[in-house]
Parts: sequence; structure tokens; C-alpha cells
Amino acid sequence: MIKKVPRNTLNRIATAALIVFFFAWQAAHLGGFERDYDEGAHFMEARMVQQGYKLYSEVFSAHPPLFAFSIAGAFELFGPSVAVGRTLILIYAILGLVGVALAAQELGGNAASPAAIFLLALTPNFFHWSRGALADLPSACLATLSIALALRHWRRRSRFWLAIVGLVTATSFLTKAIAATTVLPVTLLVLLRPGTANRPWRERIEDVFFMLTCVGLPILFCLFLFDPRTMIDQTIFFHLRGSEIYRWDLAENATAAASYFAENAGLMILAIGGSIVLLAQAQLRKQTAILILWFLVMGLSLLTHSPLFPKHQFIILLPPLAVLGGALVGDVVERCCRLKEQMGSGQGSFLVIGLCSLALYGLHLPRIIEMDIQLIHGPKLEEPEQRVIHFLETSVTEDDFVISDDQYLAFAADRLVPPSLADTSWKRLHTGYLTISELVEATIEYEAQAVLLRSDGRFVSAAPEYVNWLRETYRLAAFYGERREIYVPVDFIKTLQHRLRASLGHGVMLLGYDLNAQELVPGDSLRLVLYWEATGDIGEDYHVFTHLADKQDHIWGQKDGQPVKGLYPTSHWQPERVIRDVYDIAVPEDTPAGQYVLFVGMYALDSGERLPAFGENTERLPADRIPLGQTITIR
Repeated sequence: MIKKVPRNTLNRIATAALIVFFFAWQAAHLGGFERDYDEGAHFMEARMVQQGYKLYSEVFSAHPPLFAFSIAGAFELFGPSVAVGRTLILIYAILGLVGVALAAQELGGNAASPAAIFLLALTPNFFHWSRGALADLPSACLATLSIALALRHWRRRSRFWLAIVGLVTATSFLTKAIAATTVLPVTLLVLLRPGTANRPWRERIEDVFFMLTCVGLPILFCLFLFDPRTMIDQTIFFHLRGSEIYRWDLAENATAAASYFAENAGLMILAIGGSIVLLAQAQLRKQTAILILWFLVMGLSLLTHSPLFPKHQFIILLPPLAVLGGALVGDVVERCCRLKEQMGSGQGSFLVIGLCSLALYGLHLPRIIEMDIQLIHGPKLEEPEQRVIHFLETSVTEDDFVISDDQYLAFAADRLVPPSLADTSWKRLHTGYLTISELVEATIEYEAQAVLLRSDGRFVSAAPEYVNWLRETYRLAAFYGERREIYVPVDFIKTLQHRLRASLGHGVMLLGYDLNAQELVPGDSLRLVLYWEATGDIGEDYHVFTHLADKQDHIWGQKDGQPVKGLYPTSHWQPERVIRDVYDIAVPEDTPAGQYVLFVGMYALDSGERLPAFGENTERLPADRIPLGQTITIR
């Protein structure tokens, strides 16, 4: 005689089977994720951290440190690749499925666990982003796990459980700051937990304080581990600045939310039905209300968010919906199993609500499955992108740096970018957290051996001054398709027209110069290109002067300014880097014909005092200016 397997055991087997199947299926289809700019930036941030660069002080990151460090750790163990990064996100997704299973079980019984997993795993938005390396899903999954553990603590008073709840809540916040919305519901679950009769409020407050201490300690540790000022600036004030730059539109955000809920109407219906059924049960009323509050707080945070990216930011709303929907399924199963028992009309009405909700979800199920099927296989890299990756792999060595407004391509080619340019997002450029000067400085200091541009990309649209400087300083090496350009450096030392070695102060060397012409007529413009090199720490910002003077030392044309059109001040110069510096000197209409000489030098803008000028034999030059040997003839 075959022994009947207990229903609770079947539910546990189903829960485990769903989790294993989801992981195996998604792991086999990691390429199905349609790559996102943020994914490439996150991969590159983690890659730079793995290489030993310091987060925040060297590597810009708009998120708390745990996300970047977890990816960097995976890269260190298994090698830096897209597959490794996406597999880590899938592991985070599994933690989220475990979280909804535990939470649903607390509210709806054992049958609710596999139901909640099924509902969340099948939701197209979760199905898609569980393979993409963005911080929203990992943070939401950890937050869900903290809620589930707090619900478990509801039935048992244990400081151990409280500590775990606090630590998991902290990890969710340290993955992405939006998880701060979890602190309120977790606190309420700890505060309102029933206990012995007349449980004193002092005891409740002590529990809350203990749990919040466990939340705060890891966060304080991270503040001490990193530069706290820089970390807070990039993870908090950067986003506040973004909210100022990108105009907040409540109607637009509400429309996006309504569209998102319409796409997930089946899950919403189940969650609403679950809320009604659970709120009617006195022993579950508080937990359910807190879960609904969690959903509403997260929804409010998204409605007030600017800029809003619904595709991946709204994913944080799915876990509470899956928990409530799963709990409804569990409740329906329990009621159906007790059909033989006498039920009152009230209990029957709740069963009807559950069955109707399931029927409505069933109407949406074919559309959900259809969307999931479309998301199984994502688009492959376009041919121009594949050619860009091949160019970087074959033309740039592993030790050299490249610069790109699409970090995914550089990462796919296993090439590094300057650490400050791991993220070159629209938001950084628009908020001033990435300036033209910083782009120029990084290009020079890291001697970028290739710069990738999209004709419709971030640099061209938001940093045109940098693109103009780049096209003057680098040469176009490849053009792929209609939008991909690759620029490589020019060896200035080999190509400069006129060489000399003169110095200014004790830290600046003039290596030579180029002229576009040596014979001009009044009204023309003379282009003078100077090639500087820092020989030591300059420490201050100096202005360059260029004078076109006659034999009587009367100045007929001049152009002053900070080097590289103000984009690369002398205080930022690094030794052994050649700086190409362009000046267009206008020749006035009344300039008489004759022979002219060019002089260059540097001075402090506030005092006008010039840096001492020395010739090739270290002799002090008159008037602290360097004469350029070529004579300019005005006809």
C-alpha cells in the first residue's frame, strides 16, 4: 500500500522544484536580457573595483557599495564576464523568490509558498530583469527577504531573528537606497508583534532599537570604510541634484504607474483579492495592513521620483503583490480542502472572492506567457557593435585604457576605462557630476588608446566641446555603421613641426609647436599649436599668453587663456603627459606688412606675474617669455 504524502510535504517539494526550475531555466537563457546602458556601467564599476581602484574616491558610483562589491567578488572568483554578472543577479532573484515564499506562507499557509513563487517568477517584468545587472531587483529581493523574516519573527520572539532582520534590511539598503522604504514596515512588524498578555511597550521599543541598531551598524561601517563625504555625495546628493535637473511631473509618473499596473492586471487582481480576504481575518489583519503599507510607501516613492524609469524601477512593487496573491491562493486551497465541513455564509463569500480573482488572473495568463516567451531570447549585438569589440580586442592591449559612452562594449572586449569614467550617464553629464574638463583630463592622464563615440550618444549630445577637442587631438581610426566612431591618439612628438625645449617655472616644459602658415595677410587667423609637458607638480592654475610682435616689440595680435580652452588647467597636469594646446591668433586689419615674432609664456591671473622662462641652456629669458624661432611674414 502506497503511503499518502502529506500535503505540507507536497507544498515544500513544489516550492523547491519551482525555485530550481526557475534558476536552471534563467541560467540557460542569460543572453535573453536586452542589454541596458546601466548594466554596462555597473559591470565596469565592478571591474574597476576588482582591479583595485577605490569606490567613490576613484570610481564614480551612484549606488551604495554592496552591489558593486558583490559583482566584483563574483568577477574575482569566476572571471569578469557578462554571464557571471547576470548569474549573480539571478541568485539575488532566487533570494527574492525565497522571500515571497516565506512571507506568503506566514499569511496564507503552506500552499501559498509555491503560488507566490509562481506568480512572481512568471511576471514578465521580473522574468526579464532577473537576468539584468541593475541594482533595483537585488535590492527589492533583499528587502522582500527582510519583510519575510520580520513576519517569521511575528510568531516567535528571538533576538537572533531580530538581528537577522536588521542585517538583511541593511544589505538591501546598501544595494540601493530605495530600500529605505522597507525600514518603516519592518519596524512596525517588530513593534506590533503580539506576545504575552499586555506585552509592555518598553519591551517593544527595546526590540525596535535592537533591530534598528543591526540596520545601522553595517551602514556606519561602510561610511568609515569609504570616504563618507564622497560616498554620501554620489549616492544621495547626486540623485537630489538629478531631481532638480529633470522636471518632476506627477501626471507623467502616475500615467506610467497606471500603464504598469495594467500590464500586470492579473497580479493586481489577485493581490486585491488577497488583501480583502486577509484583512477579514483578525489574526492576520495587522500583518496584511503593514504589507499593504509597504506597497504604498514604495509606490509613493516612485511617484515622487525624477527621472523615473518604469521598466526597471517599478519592479520593487512586484514582491508585495506576489505575496498577497500567493496568500489568496493558499487561502482558497485551504477553504476548498474544508468544503466537506460546515461553512458559514461569510466564509463562503471569501471563497467566492478567491475563486473569482483566480479566474480573472487566468484570463490574463495567456498574455503573460506570451510576453515571457518573447523575453526568452533577447536581441544579439549588432554587427557594428561586434566590430567595435573586435577592434578593441585586436588594437588595444589589455593594459591600456579606452573611453566610451557605452561601457558595455569596452567591458565585452575586456578593456578598462579610466575609473572616473566607469559611468558616463546622461544624468552625470546633465547634473555637472561629470564635466568636460574631467573628460579631457581623464583622456590625457590615462593616455586613452581608443575613444568610442556614438553619433547619437551621450558625448555628442551632452559634451560637444569634448567631442570637438577629441576630433582635433585624436584621429578617426574606424567608422562602423552610421553611428560608431573610434578615435585613436596621434604621436605628437613624431609629428610636431618645430621642436624646442624651453621651460616655465620648475614644472612646465614647452616641447615644440605647429603653425598653420608663416605668411599671412591682415584679417587672417594664425593657428598656433603648443605642445606642453609637466615635469613636476605645478599646483596652481596659470594662463597662457601668445603674442604676435613686431621688431619694436609692439604686440599686434594675441590670445590668452587657460590651456586646452580651459578644459585642462595646469593644476591638474600630470608628469610625462604631452598636452596639445591650440590658439587661434587673429591678425588685425591694420597690421602693417613686415616680419613678426611669436612669444609664449604663462602668468598667474590674479597677480599678472609671469612664470620665469628659461631657454634650452637654462638661461633666464628676457621678459619671461619664450620666443618661437619661426618668423611670421605679414604681406
